[in-house]
Formats: sequence, structure tokens, C-alpha cells
Amino acid sequence: MAEQLHQESESNQSRVRILPPAAYVVRSVVAATVIVVISWGIIYLSAGGADRQARQNLLIRARAAAALIEPGDIGESDEALMRLHAKLRALREASDDARFVYIVRPADGQIVVLADSEPEESPHYSPPGHPVCSATPGEMALFASGEPGVEGPRTNSRGAWITAYAPIAVGAGGGPTAFLAFDIDASTWPRYSLIHWWPVLLSVGLLAALAAFILISKGSSESRHARYVATRDYLTGLVNRAALINEIDRAIRRAKNGKPSALLVIDIDNFKALNDTLTYS
Repeated sequence: MAEQLHQESESNQSRVRILPPAAYVVRSVVAATVIVVISWGIIYLSAGGADRQARQNLLIRARAAAALIEPGDIGESDEALMRLHAKLRALREASDDARFVYIVRPADGQIVVLADSEPEESPHYSPPGHPVCSATPGEMALFASGEPGVEGPRTNSRGAWITAYAPIAVGAGGGPTAFLAFDIDASTWPRYSLIHWWPVLLSVGLLAALAAFILISKGSSESRHARYVATRDYLTGLVNRAALINEIDRAIRRAKNGKPSALLVIDIDNFKALNDTLTYS
């Protein structure tokens, strides 16, 4: 009898697939990871578009500012330098995000300052003829072409910057001899600043957490239902043979361990009639 109950119990349990709790956790982690990866891909593409748009806007501003400076303003006299310094200072004050505005020219692979918007007492002031940094290959190509452009981010003696260059002086050969430079702090640039992306990052985190919560809750519900089906009759809700054999096994184990154990057996007469009243036959 006991052996028959064991066999029927194993047969019933084999038809019910109960996933362990760890399986639902793994599924939740995988789902959250997929959401994060896809979201980061969207952020990366969006950041690239924002970067291109920001560079285009900065370039337009630099070209407009360069048009305000006449080639004759770039001179070696003190009076010319004072006029040029006043113009550069006004340009910097008119731009909220431009930290440095200055005029440069390439010389022997270096970027040499011709005029600076910083006051002379500023620790960041660069006197005329002072090399700011070595020109990158991109900057050298830009200077050689004579076209405006945006380079960076790059690090120099002043920090890490995105720099826009616009030609402002034309030499005898028709090429530019100087460029207006706009420095924007790289930490505030859309592509490199988390400040611009924190709403998206927060949304991604909440979405991933919600997905994990839903999957874990669903898994817990499915697990409870599977255990119920495995131990109860689906129509009547009465315990089935699987539950009975488990209780018998537990009672036997407790008895073997010297713990008090009891098993109550009730013999019901005319069980078929009782069973049929519960709409199950």
C-alpha cells in the first residue's frame, strides 16, 4: 500500500513543474540586465546626437563671434592689445558656458596665444606668445584647412575642454593667420555630463526594478499554485495522495528520531457518494 502511494505521488509530482526560487531570481536579473543594456544603447545613440547638435551650435556661436573681430585688431601695440582684450572679455561675458575666449595661431606644432580674455592677474592668464599646449592631429588638420571646427575633449594647462575654432584673420596668401577659440568645460558637455542624463538613468533603474519585481512576484505566485496543485485535488481542494505520503514520511522520520509522532486514519463509509457531492467522481 505504501509503495503504491509512493508511486502515485511521484507520478503526480512529475506532472507539475516547480521551479526553484533561484530560477525566478535568475530570470529577473536577466530581464533587468536586458532592459539596462537596451536603455544604455538608446542613451548612447541619443548622446551621440546631442553631441553633434551641441558641437554645431558651438561652432555657429564661434563663427558669429569671430566675425566681430577685424584682422586689424590683431596688432602688436599695447593699444591694439587693449582693444582686443576688451572685445574678448565682452564675448566671454556674453556667453554663459564659455570659460575661456582667446585668439591663437599654430606655430611649430604648438598652439600659441595671441590675446586672452582673462585679466592679467588671473592664474589662467596667458600672455601673448605663450604656448597653451601641443596641437593634436585634429587641430593641426583644422588649422591647415583654414575652416572652423570643434575639437575635444582634450586636456591642457587650464583643464579639460571642448574647443571651437573659427578663423578671424586672413594672410597675404588668403589663408587664416589666427583663430578665435572658445573653451567649454567638458564636464558640462551633454555627452560627458551625467547631469543631462539623470532623468533617463533614473527611469531605466525604476523600469529594471519594476520588471524584476513583477517577475519575482509572478514566479512566487506560480510556485504557490504549483505546490497547491501538487498536494491538493484541483476540484475539491482536499489533500491528495502526494500530501498524504509526505505526512506519512514525516511521521516515520520523527518516530525514527525518537520524537512523538501520530497518524490518524479515518475510514469513511460510502465515500463515493460523498465524493460525488463535491462534483468530483
